[in-house]
Amino acid sequence: MTLAITNHGNGSGGGAGPDSASYTTSGANEIVFLAYNNEPNSAAAPVTISSIVDSNGNIWRRRTVGTSIMTDGGSLDTYNSTELWWAYVASASSGTLTINRSGTTDDSSWVWWAVSGFSNFGSPFDNGAGAPATQLQDGTGSAVPGAGIPIDTLGSDVMVFSILGSPHVMDSTTIPSSMTKIDGIANHGGTNDSTTVVTVASYATPQTGLVFDWNGGVATATFAIIVDAVNAAGSSIPPSSFGTVIT
Repeated sequence: MTLAITNHGNGSGGGAGPDSASYTTSGANEIVFLAYNNEPNSAAAPVTISSIVDSNGNIWRRRTVGTSIMTDGGSLDTYNSTELWWAYVASASSGTLTINRSGTTDDSSWVWWAVSGFSNFGSPFDNGAGAPATQLQDGTGSAVPGAGIPIDTLGSDVMVFSILGSPHVMDSTTIPSSMTKIDGIANHGGTNDSTTVVTVASYATPQTGLVFDWNGGVATATFAIIVDAVNAAGSSIPPSSFGTVIT
């Protein structure tokens, strides 16, 4: 296996202005990923990232976003948005991200991680069926994060990430048994909360029907889970197919 996580970290924010996140890479040709969750303490409209400005000038692309809603009929009603972004970083560096949002948020949280070992760092994602997969749970029932949607992988050097985002305190929830936790954080700063947890599993052969079961959490949970895979050999699909640059 050549893919390796070289650095990771987390942060939290909220309010009317943009969030500020820092990242560090250790060598040349690394890819930095950002999992971001926020809840605006409002069920009027979801709040998502409108753009990311990198102090080093790197281009950030949104891979996918999942939005659920918590509706208890009271003051805690809120949308919950979880996003996955990525950027290619050519040389070892430390940078600051200005995370601009579409509106004011109550709480936000994020996890970033850097991965080395790509031979095609312009198109990093695996082409297997089903990815990126998104599982959403609105918080009106008694569900907890579950098995999600199966995905396939095609490469012989693959990392699969599973990302949990929630307006509940869930940073200590039981992660999928076949995965390792990269990082996680819960932000308790507002009326509700914001949790982001990222886990990883590595595979040296193609996989079919991978399912990752988040067991635990809270009795009534609003959450969004994203599952995605990267491939050391990359893909013939151009980078523009792997996310949108928003400026």
